Amino acid sequence: IVLRFLVEGEERYSEALDFINALLAKGYAKRAEYWTSSGGFCLRVRFLHKPIAIKQMERATIDGLGYPFNDTHAFFARAVQYPALRPKVEEYARLALQDYNWYTDLYDELNTVPGTFAATALGFCGLEYMPIVCHYASKIDDEHTYIQLALPRALLKHYGVVPEVIPALFALSMSNGQGGDLKLPKNLLAISGAASAMLAYVRGLDMPQQSQMEQMTYALAAFMSDDEKKNLKKLREYAAAATDVQDKGALTELHNLYLEQLLSHGYDEFYGGLG
Repeated sequence: IVLRFLVEGEERYSEALDFINALLAKGYAKRAEYWTSSGGFCLRVRFLHKPIAIKQMERATIDGLGYPFNDTHAFFARAVQYPALRPKVEEYARLALQDYNWYTDLYDELNTVPGTFAATALGFCGLEYMPIVCHYASKIDDEHTYIQLALPRALLKHYGVVPEVIPALFALSMSNGQGGDLKLPKNLLAISGAASAMLAYVRGLDMPQQSQMEQMTYALAAFMSDDEKKNLKKLREYAAAATDVQDKGALTELHNLYLEQLLSHGYDEFYGGLG
């Protein structure tokens, strides 16, 4: 799919998104498997004139992320500036984000799943778009994709440490199969509402309960440290210091689930409770 824009504006972007989404909804990506060995489609956007407000877009959605700045990324970054178009951008992201699909014009450490630019742009439009960021994270090939590793820090910088961001940070930490340091604040779970948000997200994952608990264990390493005994101690301290009943209960439950998971893997030396 190649889009060429002579002029910009909300109406033109709306027409383009309607066109792309209609193709994808009809199964275009599944019929275009010749583009990649795994399937997918090729989307290239070309502006015949320099995109509007290109510097503002760089600062808003690209600066510090290490994303390649090209017209395709600029298209989605610009489209989300129009609130009426955000549902169409989200529709595109959900249609485009498919397991094991790849961009055909990005290579090596910049390669990623189609829908990345759309989901990222939406992620900076409001906390209500954290679910699409989580969905994006679930579609990343965590063994070969690196481009998302700066996104957790960028979201924290943009929104601050608020419970609504925690599920996205959790999901993105799960996409970090390469084990890189996401440089997340180590006291995130001490923030009011954070433990509850994490537990709610884990329980909502479409996988067996044992797999949910394993995902939680991996995420705690990213949220806290690789030292399981230290993590247990910190969770106990957070629970003891919590003044909100819901926070205390969530932290206690998180600690006990974490402990149970460790014990099931033979970590007997960590046996103990909150008492």
